[in-house]
Amino acid sequence: MKTTYDAPTEIPLTQESAMFPLEVSTQATTNGIGRDEWLATAAENLVPSIRWAFLYLPGAVAIHFIVMAFALSIAHLHWPSELLGGTIGTFLVASFMVMAGMGKLTDLRHLRSVGGVVAASLISAVIYLAALVAAPGDYFGIYSLITLSFALLGGYLLKEDTDRGT
Repeated sequence: MKTTYDAPTEIPLTQESAMFPLEVSTQATTNGIGRDEWLATAAENLVPSIRWAFLYLPGAVAIHFIVMAFALSIAHLHWPSELLGGTIGTFLVASFMVMAGMGKLTDLRHLRSVGGVVAASLISAVIYLAALVAAPGDYFGIYSLITLSFALLGGYLLKEDTDRGT
């Protein structure tokens, strides 16, 4: 009995053939490329996703929360001495994480993306301080989480703009 077929119309629909699965080809192909080429392509596409998830996102989140921590300290008029010293090193590490997450660590033009995250976070901090004056309350945590997406988007859009060369 023939177990491999070229077209779906060649497969016999008898009771005997319906009981047993067809033999699976050992030369799996996807869109005309071999299995090894497909795996290499999949691995190449997976690396940028891992960089973004484990480097860009945590770095941008750290930068956003550093800026928001300064806004919180301004709102409460309490400046811990450890805040400034600790955030300088954290900001530098987070900046390198953002740059490495984009895969552009050696291209200094992409520091604009770090600046985009900082700028979006500063705008969020100013809005938070204005909202705190207008409506006093304890909504710092939820506000920081809501505005985080704008900070991430700001860095990403500047990365795309820099890649286009405009």
